[in-house]
Amino acid sequence: MTIHRAALSLMSWCDQCGAQVLMVTPNEAALIAGTDTRAILRKVESGQIHFLENASGVLLICKQSLEQAFHSDADLV
Repeated sequence: MTIHRAALSLMSWCDQCGAQVLMVTPNEAALIAGTDTRAILRKVESGQIHFLENASGVLLICKQSLEQAFHSDADLV
């Protein structure tokens, strides 16, 4: 699988992780996790995935917490 990074993907500080992490759009997050955008947004709303909104109101997802959230789900199956 090849993912072309959008201009919105960036390295940023994630307060919850306490680290500089790659932030991706919800669509990119869905591709990375092998799911759909709705599943990503549900995990954001439940607090399982860290996020930030930029000054323009664009939602960006913490890739580190994304991988942890979906890796944990795989362990439960």
